[in-house]
Amino acid sequence: MFVQPVILAGGTGSRLWPASRQNYPKQLLALTGSKSLLQETALRVGGLRKSQVSPNLVIVTNEQHRFLVADQLAEIGIDAPRIILEPVGRNTAPALTLAALASARENEDSLLLVMPSDHLIADLEAFNDAVAEAVEQAAERAMVTFGIVPDRPETGYGYIQVGPLVEGAATARRLAGFREKPDAETAQDLLANGNYLWNSGIFLVRQSVWLAAIGPVQAQSALLK
Repeated sequence: MFVQPVILAGGTGSRLWPASRQNYPKQLLALTGSKSLLQETALRVGGLRKSQVSPNLVIVTNEQHRFLVADQLAEIGIDAPRIILEPVGRNTAPALTLAALASARENEDSLLLVMPSDHLIADLEAFNDAVAEAVEQAAERAMVTFGIVPDRPETGYGYIQVGPLVEGAATARRLAGFREKPDAETAQDLLANGNYLWNSGIFLVRQSVWLAAIGPVQAQSALLK
């Protein structure tokens, strides 16, 4: 079983306007150096340790950005990524499902490492360690999400409530719940509580586990149509 990197490269370009625009969202911008956030995300995969990582990168984006994405990846030596185009942006779950279905056509099963394309991760050593531990948990059919220790009462992010340590794990905790983007007072309370992390939007899950979990949702959606 190997790790299949999946980069989510959608976005509306609204948060850093006017530098970031609908036609050129922030993941395509070089904000911290000579490479764009998308390029930094793609290169980050090459540093993963203790895992058999697929050389075939999967990118989920939209029709409007397909050539920009392909050009930026070619600039860093990634000439043949699998680019999956969403007809309409619907956030993480549908994008992950598209990637899982595409991966299932070629592999009996794999671990999908799903990453937004607009993150800045300065401590690559910590990121690599977190992925290595997550691989162990996901291989045992756990759905793993990555949290970020908050340093301020941020209202623009969702939060993860962490539970007890997973038995035998170094740092992995059980997930107790999700909280949507809070108001300022609630964000301050979550920060003071100490058991809440920012939801990074990075996930690691076996494709078979994800498709089995999303199946009832697809069936329910069909019934509602």
